[in-house]
Amino acid sequence: MKIIKNKFSIKNFVLEIFVVSLLIIFALILRVYKVNTTPGFEWDEPVYSFIQTHYSDYGYPSMIVEGSKIQEPYLYHPPFDFYFRNSIFRIIGQNGIYTSRLISVFASIICLYFVYYLFREVENIKASVISLIFMVTDGWLIYTNRLNLIENVMLLIGVLSIATYLYAIKKGHKFYFVIAGILLGFTAIYKHTGIYFLVIPLFYLFFTKRHSRNHWILYFSSVIVFATYIVVMYLKWGNLYIDQTLVQIYRTLGIYGSRGLEYSITDALNALVKTYWIYISTIITLFAGTVLVIKNTLKYLITKVTPDNPLLLSWSLATMLFLISISLKAPQYLIMLLIPFYVYLSIEIIPSMINRNHKKLLFSVLSAMLLFNTFTFYMRFIRPNDNALLDTFSYVNNTISKDATILTEESIGAGIDQIYYKLDLHNSREEIEKIKPDYIITYISSTQKIPKSDYLNLLISKSTLDKKIIGFKETITIYKILN
Repeated sequence: MKIIKNKFSIKNFVLEIFVVSLLIIFALILRVYKVNTTPGFEWDEPVYSFIQTHYSDYGYPSMIVEGSKIQEPYLYHPPFDFYFRNSIFRIIGQNGIYTSRLISVFASIICLYFVYYLFREVENIKASVISLIFMVTDGWLIYTNRLNLIENVMLLIGVLSIATYLYAIKKGHKFYFVIAGILLGFTAIYKHTGIYFLVIPLFYLFFTKRHSRNHWILYFSSVIVFATYIVVMYLKWGNLYIDQTLVQIYRTLGIYGSRGLEYSITDALNALVKTYWIYISTIITLFAGTVLVIKNTLKYLITKVTPDNPLLLSWSLATMLFLISISLKAPQYLIMLLIPFYVYLSIEIIPSMINRNHKKLLFSVLSAMLLFNTFTFYMRFIRPNDNALLDTFSYVNNTISKDATILTEESIGAGIDQIYYKLDLHNSREEIEKIKPDYIITYISSTQKIPKSDYLNLLISKSTLDKKIIGFKETITIYKILN
């Protein structure tokens, strides 16, 4: 691991503190601006918000049972994030999506701060500052950091675990490898998508062949954490925990379908062209980062020479392979890749441009990226004034009878007062005739379609259009079923 010793001076230290603090404050402003309603509520947010708000009802995560207002244990994700946010709700006396979004914002700000100070030790300060500028202003990072999503806190824990791992490598002491292993294990159980963090040390060992015995200790510590979590959850919940966890595993592996999270390349390109083209810097970074990772990985496989930045290559490669290998393509997962990509690109390319006296080119690239990010921020957070899910909740709760039965998505059912049933489970003629819904509410986007059901389509065609609500990327349609 290449460690750069930056020359210390009081003047440079004060200047660095000032610049980094200014960037962190700017990051906070970009993420807090209109965060209560912009962007419009995303798919998982209403469900997560309900679970977080009602965690203290029973002392465990729970969700409304469709067809009733009874709550049942929700174990599809580990309980830590729900408990953490509910604890903050109780401390400050506020709950809901807005409050939870603020928690995500502050977690992301702390994460950015730690990412900067983690990799300033690997490369010179200028490259680290520029990577921070990119991360502070990137439209997709801002977008995801503003949402009520588990990933925002999980990434913070993951970055802390990587920072501890880097410290363990520098010191070479077994104790620090134990701590790093515990933190990596906790990252994986905070949300199971964080399991890719456990692959990073494996790739680092592959590239450097260093501290092989200490890595056994690290992984033993991680396994203890993971195994303890599984045993405790099984002892408390038994087969219910196993069943719900297996559902998530099967969805991730593509054994079970996940409508809206599994889509073709055509669907992805269609979404990119129609909706997500405004994230210009993000698209450039994903392409350039992928090329850089593939290039340096192939270079190592051919030459067997240790890469200049093996930890960043390991982090980027582990994340990239993880996202490629799983069937679920949730949009928020991209922030897992963007953070290591931005740092890796900056540290690999910027010092070379400075040393070769390409400062004008560097300035041009930085200016262009900032212009792109300004455009993205305007198009996504200033110009639009839509919140399709919030408008749907308001319309349904204020206009439709509380006694009505509604066939819809879980994300809509979590925010309405009426009894609801899930479209995924009740779209055949037999199921629909059994529940006798009064309304059908659909949610359609470039990647999210209604279930394939001839009878459902026939029923919708014979129903009355009650309301259509159009958001940034989704169209929500409320149909009143004619008797």
